[in-house]
Amino acid sequence: MKKTKIDHYTDKEALDFHNSNKSGKIEIISSKPMITKRD
Repeated sequence: MKKTKIDHYTDKEALDFHNSNKSGKIEIISSKPMITKRD
């Protein structure tokens, strides 16, 4: 099995990443109005 390369980040790079506006999370915007969570 081939080992994958693991990237190492400094503490400052990690803090900068999490303090930015988009922290790597996705945002889902509905194209239709939703009333309940089952819609």
